[in-house]
Amino acid sequence: MAGPYLRISGPETLVFPDGTFVRTREEYLAWHLVHLQEKGVVRRWWSIGLVQAFIEQGRWLALCSLCQTGMLTRPDWQLACCGACGAVHENVSFPADYQQIASALLERPVRETQGWRPPETLDDILRENTLHADEIHLFSRLLKEDA
Repeated sequence: MAGPYLRISGPETLVFPDGTFVRTREEYLAWHLVHLQEKGVVRRWWSIGLVQAFIEQGRWLALCSLCQTGMLTRPDWQLACCGACGAVHENVSFPADYQQIASALLERPVRETQGWRPPETLDDILRENTLHADEIHLFSRLLKEDA
């Protein structure tokens, strides 16, 4: 049973000042520059450190290695940009089974319950989904009735 969300989101939810959404890795880097200029951050810099991706409220995130600010990321872009300190992280670690983890979390109809952090495994998520299957089905049905 699929939930109401189609994918775990990332930087494609960011919006340029003209109202267009970020669609590519290159646009994410361009958005980052615009954002830093708007905030008055003096410079952008590239981090050589590894950051670990995780999922929180249906979004792929990683914590900046310098300031620990949450940054949006995507497995296929391998990029996370910090809007606080200007860091660009191109060394983002995702689990090998990230697609299966995302699919299992998308079974949950509420974004706040779509979360994963290492060392949690896919089996852990599937076990939680089974444990809460009645609530997941009920909530999914209620959402469909409201639509």
